[in-house]
Amino acid sequence: MANQYAIGLNTGIGFITHPDREAFEVCGYPADVWVVDGSAAATAWITRNDLAVSTKAAAQALVNAACEGNVDPEGKPVVAPVLA
Repeated sequence: MANQYAIGLNTGIGFITHPDREAFEVCGYPADVWVVDGSAAATAWITRNDLAVSTKAAAQALVNAACEGNVDPEGKPVVAPVLA
């Protein structure tokens, strides 16, 4: 099943619920990028949270831009994670 890429703010309580976690895996990345599977439950979660659907390339570009120029507490450059 292909992943879906969504962009939007975590609105807090209720954004990711226990039933959501039981139904599908959700991974958050810098720049408010979210990766979920292609299930109907994940699609419903994207709709419920009013997230914008994105392509993998566009989502990766946002993550890259959010990490660019940042350093960790030890002063090493932050490497942008690669989206699945």
